[in-house]
Amino acid sequence: MPNEIQANLLACFLEFLEVAVHTILYTRNLYHKEAFERCRAFNTFTRRSRHPELNSYISSTISRLKPLLESGHLRELAVVFLDAKGRALERVTFTTQLLFPLAGADPVGQQPQQPPPQVDVGAFEAGLGSALLKLQFIDSILQPLPQGCSFELVAYSTSRAGVDSQYFGEESGGGLELRQPISGQPLKTVCVPGCLNMQVLVEESARS
Repeated sequence: MPNEIQANLLACFLEFLEVAVHTILYTRNLYHKEAFERCRAFNTFTRRSRHPELNSYISSTISRLKPLLESGHLRELAVVFLDAKGRALERVTFTTQLLFPLAGADPVGQQPQQPPPQVDVGAFEAGLGSALLKLQFIDSILQPLPQGCSFELVAYSTSRAGVDSQYFGEESGGGLELRQPISGQPLKTVCVPGCLNMQVLVEESARS
């Protein structure tokens, strides 16, 4: 079982992912700006949706990532924007590795190492805050979304362990792959020793 510090770090990271999704939706203008309210998270101001159903979808999806993070099997979480025909236009991906053990052995079979005696929680939260700031400006590097777009959250796992089949299924043979050519770029890398390695990547398909 995770100790109190590990549990708090995990809860903090899940909160970050939820806030990050709201920030991306606001920044990409998928919904009217009036549908969001100003809030503060990780020592920065951002936006959160006012829509109960949207908030429930985001919150419930993120909460179901907890066992995958605990086991170390979560490879990445992606916010995928789809056009009116269901084709992926953009993807904002969080490639994540939590460095503190939570639920037994490392997924590659190695024995977990104990976290350092002093975990720099401040650096952990500051790193997540800096990623949120970067997400607020992704519209400057992406084309505007066309009318009729939608989004979905897609999680990729290295194992089925801890995956609820009611909510997660097998990949659909490339249905969510971006059309070529793809222009992608790293947006932000957060490395906190003993806590987290995370890269945020933005990908965009070619548009006519």
